[in-house]
Amino acid sequence: MDECVLLHALRGVDAHDLLDDSSVTFLGLLFYNCHSIVFTNEIRGAFYRAVNEGASLGRRGDLLYPGVLHILKQILGTPTKSVWVNPDAVVLRDTFPDEDEYLVKAALLASVHLVTDDGELISAVGASPQCKQVGVAAMMPREAIESVSAPE
Repeated sequence: MDECVLLHALRGVDAHDLLDDSSVTFLGLLFYNCHSIVFTNEIRGAFYRAVNEGASLGRRGDLLYPGVLHILKQILGTPTKSVWVNPDAVVLRDTFPDEDEYLVKAALLASVHLVTDDGELISAVGASPQCKQVGVAAMMPREAIESVSAPE
């Protein structure tokens, strides 16, 4: 899961800063329906940055969905929700945005879909033969809701 999804969930917006609860809905269903989250050190760092951002928004009274902050803390505090992978264990054969390579590596290692609001990353994953080979796709939170709607 891309950091932008976490930040959009906290603010209740989409990639264009328009009100949108799809990131909130996705995160809630992901956690409450017992789905696991793939973690690397970078992804864990993104979760901690999101918690800090949520706390800051809360202090300013700008936190639209306070439950999101609780969910993020619960995910970080629930080891059974985590699947740890080492992104150094995979070599990317295709081109991805530099800042997103760790996300693609994690998705490839765990053979899971990547959830992001980043159109460039979605396009790069969609065009990647390496991702197609292992069944990895990238999708917006609204598209990912169905995959986490039922308990695991």
